Amino acid sequence: LKPAQAFDLLEQTVSGLKAAHANGVIHRDLKTGNIMLVSGALGNPRAVITDFGLATNVLHREGGLTEHGGQGTPEFMAPEQMKSADVSALADEYALGVILCEMLTGSPPRRQDVVFGRTQLEAKLAKAADPRWAKVILRCLEQNPADRFKSVDEIVLALKPSRPRTRVWIPVALLVAVVVAAALWYYSKPAPPATSLAVLPLVNRTGDPSLDYVGAGITEALTDDLS
Repeated sequence: LKPAQAFDLLEQTVSGLKAAHANGVIHRDLKTGNIMLVSGALGNPRAVITDFGLATNVLHREGGLTEHGGQGTPEFMAPEQMKSADVSALADEYALGVILCEMLTGSPPRRQDVVFGRTQLEAKLAKAADPRWAKVILRCLEQNPADRFKSVDEIVLALKPSRPRTRVWIPVALLVAVVVAAALWYYSKPAPPATSLAVLPLVNRTGDPSLDYVGAGITEALTDDLS
């Protein structure tokens, strides 16, 4: 599967596992054959976890478990489950790591590669997806449960696609570009021609020198009003 499709199915599977683990239920036989794909919204596949036949409820254990280890599907079983049936949710996490490897490469990892050939397995995974996937899957497959993720939802957080940063800065960049363009246009446009108006002296043409002051007064008053 492509990483994007694998992530969608991983997210749904983890959601189901979280619900089970929150109620103390450990699946103990998680594998690709027990994850059924049904038609979901808009025809997209939806992952459904099935077959809880080997599941145990850690909240309702009384007097300890009587069955021995080794129950389950060997390819998907965590090392601690090989030895004892009294396992934690981290055993399901190991199985989920095997499932993720199969989803990306087409086959589950060989146990000898998980233990002794981690470098080759990491290279194989890196060819199929982002290097982050290889690191996450290998952490799920750690032999010591304490070295794995503390809970399955941490796997989703570690692989969650990061949001493209362009979505954040593109609108800001566009706004800045508009402001700069407007400023350049405003300051670079040619200055409008100066507007001026001249008021010429009014001439007394009545022939009566005693009325000269009228022309001068009108000229001054008109200049003030226009200003």
